[in-house]
Amino acid sequence: MCDRPAVKRTWMSTSQRRPAIPWWGRLLQPWFAATLFIAWYLWQVPSQWQYDSMELYRGCRGILDWMQGRSPTVGITRQFPLFQYISGVAAMWAVKRGMLVNIYVIWCTCSLLGLAGIIIVFHRVAKHMNRPAVGWAIMVIMLSGPLLMYAHCTFNELVAAFLILCFTAAVTGSTGPVVCASLFWLGGITKETAPAILAVIWIGTMWIHRSQQNRRRLLTQGIALAIALIATIATNASFNFLRYRTVWNLNYLQPHELIRPWSWRAQYCLALWLSPSGGIVMFWPTLIIPMIGVMVVALRKRQSAAPAAMVAIILGGLTWGLSGWYTPFGWEAWGPRLMLPWMPAALLILLRAYPDACGRFVDLCVRDHRVFVITATISCVCALPHVMAAAEPRVVGPFFDNDWRFPHGASPLQPEQYYAQNLYLAWQKMPPLLLRPLLYEVTPLQVTEAICFIAALLMLLRQCQIQNGLSHRAKALHSVFPD
Repeated sequence: MCDRPAVKRTWMSTSQRRPAIPWWGRLLQPWFAATLFIAWYLWQVPSQWQYDSMELYRGCRGILDWMQGRSPTVGITRQFPLFQYISGVAAMWAVKRGMLVNIYVIWCTCSLLGLAGIIIVFHRVAKHMNRPAVGWAIMVIMLSGPLLMYAHCTFNELVAAFLILCFTAAVTGSTGPVVCASLFWLGGITKETAPAILAVIWIGTMWIHRSQQNRRRLLTQGIALAIALIATIATNASFNFLRYRTVWNLNYLQPHELIRPWSWRAQYCLALWLSPSGGIVMFWPTLIIPMIGVMVVALRKRQSAAPAAMVAIILGGLTWGLSGWYTPFGWEAWGPRLMLPWMPAALLILLRAYPDACGRFVDLCVRDHRVFVITATISCVCALPHVMAAAEPRVVGPFFDNDWRFPHGASPLQPEQYYAQNLYLAWQKMPPLLLRPLLYEVTPLQVTEAICFIAALLMLLRQCQIQNGLSHRAKALHSVFPD
């Protein structure tokens, strides 16, 4: 009996062992059908003309008249940042030349594209880091929070969030300084307070990766940061001088709009995170829980605490800064509107810094079938108020109507009364804003669409579980048949 010849085994990746799925086969995949339905749902839900959009429209018209020489000044413009006026002025310029453009539709479409851009950026980063399951998990996170409500309104939050996320992806990756500086400028003109926080992100990233970069690259990055910061501040100051004849935004410096007592600011800080009518923890637990979980997993593995500290500094500084303004939530709006543009960027910082911890946390949430059921249940329950609010945006307005407690409302010119009203709305008014969409009378069609949206989220979460399983099989094959 002769010995059988030895056969040399080589490991092959999953993509090499499995035949590639043709393009028409991908159309039959459940995740693809779920993505198409979510895109259709967000496109057809009723759009919202926000309470300050008319003032923004008038400001755009005044700027266009000034640019065309029909007015010596830009007229009366509100405190909105420069970026919000750009699309409006461009749309009005197109209308003047006979194009059929609706400025209202332009603003709402920009918000929807902003949400799509946020998801695409996360998907590309996760794919580049070879973490497909994490990419699908983040897609579920983005679609189960308050961003849904802003995907069809004229607020600037989603566009700002997209540009800030692009900047964060650039500086935490290997993008050149010119692109980073350009994105810094774009993100910096979406909010007048943005340049300071963007500078913290860039400086923090340079500090974390200082040992991996040579002195010349660090010097180049520092020069690019200085140029971008000066250019952004100069742009915002020039726009303020054009409309106010001073480099400062006077609307943000009114004495009655600045909160000085520390006890008031502490109350606002607490409400910004925990209020059932405006707290980020209550409105977006599917984001806060993973962020905390990833940091816990990373720190238990003795990884550097610098990225986690940078996220804490950014969110802590943002919270303290907003608490010093008379309307820290950005009301009348859905949840903590003014904090939303920075939350995706904070998550991306953790993803870049702790990829293994992110993969480990996703694995803990979806690998075991019983835990997967719990994860899916939590995701659906947390997403339902936002889905219903997007389907029926009229639930937001009545919450801010005057009632027996403040029958005549409160004016910012009376700081104590206005502060008491804000705390009443944040903690005491019932039912809280987060639960109102579930109690509003909706049509059977809206209920059916909401159920289908939740089912689509479950399909995306199932795809996350599938990708997580494929990653584990690929690692097992690699351990048995190494290269």
